[in-house]
Amino acid sequence: MKINSKTLVFLMTLLIFIVSISVVSAADTNINSTDVVQVSEHTQQISDTAIVDNSNTIEENEVKELKTSSKNTNNKQLLKEGNTYIATSDNIDDIISNSEDGDTIDLQGIFTSDITINKPLNIISSTGDVLIANSTFSVNEYASYSNFTGLNFYNTQVLVTKADHLIFDHITDVLINSNIGSGRGHFAIRGSSYTTVNNSYFYTENSGGSSSVVFSICDHCTLNNCTIKGVGQVGNLVYLNVYNVEGIVGDDVFAPQIVAEYNIENNIMNNIILGPEEAQAICIAIQ
Repeated sequence: MKINSKTLVFLMTLLIFIVSISVVSAADTNINSTDVVQVSEHTQQISDTAIVDNSNTIEENEVKELKTSSKNTNNKQLLKEGNTYIATSDNIDDIISNSEDGDTIDLQGIFTSDITINKPLNIISSTGDVLIANSTFSVNEYASYSNFTGLNFYNTQVLVTKADHLIFDHITDVLINSNIGSGRGHFAIRGSSYTTVNNSYFYTENSGGSSSVVFSICDHCTLNNCTIKGVGQVGNLVYLNVYNVEGIVGDDVFAPQIVAEYNIENNIMNNIILGPEEAQAICIAIQ
């Protein structure tokens, strides 16, 4: 099995976590060595299966083209050279609060508290050891033009609400025996335009019917070169959704005009989608 250097760094760091995690109380972290191992196993899939052909990924000039065609062209702050800050679970809230538009936040270590991104930032993990677990990672409408690269999520809802022009790249999102995100999806992009998810791996096992990657009332969004796998009792694996859209288009009522007016020009391409071995009535590969 071929493993790239970034994945190797992540796996080595996870071994350190496994050794040290026994001295940290469960109340402080809500995550144990078994959880860490499960995520490390799935992180390998980014180098093994998800990146089949990088020639199909969005190029820089294409991203710039998307930005200039946005209905919101006020992106001057992100064009400046920002500062870079290293963030751990001890200082993440202060780092986000004190950062400015266009800054880079380098996440390192394990995070088990909710994180909210509320301004345009570059969120990365240069060490490859970040693990965001048992929490909610929110990106709100003030965070348009943010970039998220190399992040690992375990039993965490990634919730994007009305933020546009986002890029998620090399994301690992693992959900096992949890229904977090029920009704919305555990990787949920809601009311977004021109958001791209590239080169990422999504694994859902026994979610109680919760869907995996969900675009709710979105337009011009792209899911490209990803692997989405469902095991056991799971919901839809890729879902273009019009239900539970309160706070996005007003009344939470399904209507044909919602589909026609809002869920348009979304691209799902070059992905590997693997469903459960036994057919599930509520699980469709792409709906």
